[in-house]
Amino acid sequence: GGYNKCAVTYYNDKPDLSTEYFKKAISRFLALGDTARAAMAMQNLAFTYDEKLSNISFSLNYTLAALELWKVKNDTLSIANLYKYAGYLMGKQTRFAEGKKYVDSAITYYTQKQFDKGIAVSLFDLAQIYKYEGRIDSSIYQLLQAKTVWRKYEEFSRIFPINTELINLYILSKNDRKIGALVDENLKLDTKHSDKLLRAEREAFYLLVRDYYSIKDKRAAGKYDQRYNEIRKSN
Repeated sequence: GGYNKCAVTYYNDKPDLSTEYFKKAISRFLALGDTARAAMAMQNLAFTYDEKLSNISFSLNYTLAALELWKVKNDTLSIANLYKYAGYLMGKQTRFAEGKKYVDSAITYYTQKQFDKGIAVSLFDLAQIYKYEGRIDSSIYQLLQAKTVWRKYEEFSRIFPINTELINLYILSKNDRKIGALVDENLKLDTKHSDKLLRAEREAFYLLVRDYYSIKDKRAAGKYDQRYNEIRKSN
């Protein structure tokens, strides 16, 4: 566990060092025959390569290695989660058909377990792949399906970023008609449930709408800019 702790400590500031500790942890767990913890460390390593070092191919290699370990353990939800993540990474590599196939596998596993929240997060990743592919309508369709699931659970922390992404896609497809209602919905969510929302996602929303309205409505743009700065400066 010591190597793992070091890896987590260095994740934000020294990701290169973090990867070295994760690799040591993986070797140690495998030597002890603890495949579950080895797989978890591989997932963390994959995440570090993707999020912190933008090395998609290394990230995918470790994701697929962890997937094989979970298959041996027959852990359905972990298998589903890694099919989803692998598919998303393939989408980033412009391997669209393959990526979608992997996310579809994730949805199949989640469906077996009747885990609709897992299906919803998979639909979000599927939407990302369609966006990378330039198929905006298909991306919107997947997001709306995911939003239906989260509405059922009133998971505002999931609905808020989906709305932001929908606004982004409607801007890209020049479909202005749908934007106003989504902006209003997110403003209400931010007023009522800001404690449940991630700061980075709140910032992203206000930046997006500020830029969108900067030509159309200077007053609204100013208001969103002010809100963005308040959030950025708050602790």
